[in-house]
Amino acid sequence: MRRVTRTQGTTLPLQNVVPQSVGTGPQGQKSLHILFCIEKENLGTRLHQSCVENINTDRETFELLRKEYQARRKTMSWLTLRSIKKLSLSRFLIDSSNLADVHWHLDICRVGCVCLPPLPLVLEKKYACRPAPEVPQKHEPAIGPNRLKHCFLNPECLNLNQRSIYNQLPKRVG
Repeated sequence: MRRVTRTQGTTLPLQNVVPQSVGTGPQGQKSLHILFCIEKENLGTRLHQSCVENINTDRETFELLRKEYQARRKTMSWLTLRSIKKLSLSRFLIDSSNLADVHWHLDICRVGCVCLPPLPLVLEKKYACRPAPEVPQKHEPAIGPNRLKHCFLNPECLNLNQRSIYNQLPKRVG
């Protein structure tokens, strides 16, 4: 759920990151991917992508993220009761090995939140999210870390048809 930084002062990648699932959706539309980072002790923080082509609600989104996280964490971390430290929208830089350098919201968003893609990237259809940044945000960050963490740990608390978080999460097109 974190963002990638690349060049030209933008907050999101401008090059093609090799997606784990490539293809087009119905009627030739490009598929959507959520980008997220998972920190592993000795291996650093790595970028992961998950296709959200069949995801439509907040609950489905968090169930997918939990499944992805559980598939990538070590068995040892479960045995040692390691848990999620932080879950938030943020920027990050990646290298060709998909190692990520995360820039946390509180560290980079001094004047205005830049954790969502800028409007030009949404209009160019490189990212899909709404209503932000098309309308001024009432809160910064748009979705707070406590709410994200709670929904991640307890997706069953979300209404089956709720889409408010899913709509605002930036999804990479392609």
